Amino acid sequence: MSVLTIITTIVGTAVQIFDPKLQRGLIRILQAVRRPSHSYENLSLSYELEISDPKGHLARLQREQRVRFLTSEAGVVRDLVWGDGEQQLGYRASGATTVARRKEGTMHVVWLGLPARPSPGQTAVVRSSRTILDGLCEAEEFLEVRVERPTKKLRLRVIFPKERPPTNAFMQRSDSVAGRELTPRLLSNGRAVVTWNGETVKPLETYRIRWTW
Repeated sequence: MSVLTIITTIVGTAVQIFDPKLQRGLIRILQAVRRPSHSYENLSLSYELEISDPKGHLARLQREQRVRFLTSEAGVVRDLVWGDGEQQLGYRASGATTVARRKEGTMHVVWLGLPARPSPGQTAVVRSSRTILDGLCEAEEFLEVRVERPTKKLRLRVIFPKERPPTNAFMQRSDSVAGRELTPRLLSNGRAVVTWNGETVKPLETYRIRWTW
């Protein structure tokens, strides 16, 4: 017998035995158990940072988010933006439209709304891209992502200018110090690329590819 079935049985008994105030409290507990803690989950989330300028002045970040909605709601997902330099030049989205922007602490949140209100279980793909100006100019830099929702797969990828490959690269989680070393590989055009794929992703953690060059 599942926990939910047991609680349902208890509530049904309470309706007959306990006073109305206690009945309402138990019903609220049952509703909380039934209701998902998040309105949607990420089936996959990927970021690709392509650095065009050897000095790190110009880069392009592309993001793809495959979501599954868990509740009946308006169909809005969040894109978190932060970092040095200009981070939102030429911001574009497909699969959704920008409905609001708001600053939360050190980051900016872009709210992306689907064309129609989704139903529970419905999936959608939302893509966005933006130009980063003067944001990667230090000898040590990183691509950093904060995961807000339950996420089944996370992919981070950095493509470097042909003239300036990384000297080393590491994958770090918010709870790690040293991180895990990543081996760059060469694309057919001679540019170095570093990729990390993760399937054990925890909500409210930060994941980053850090490199020196």
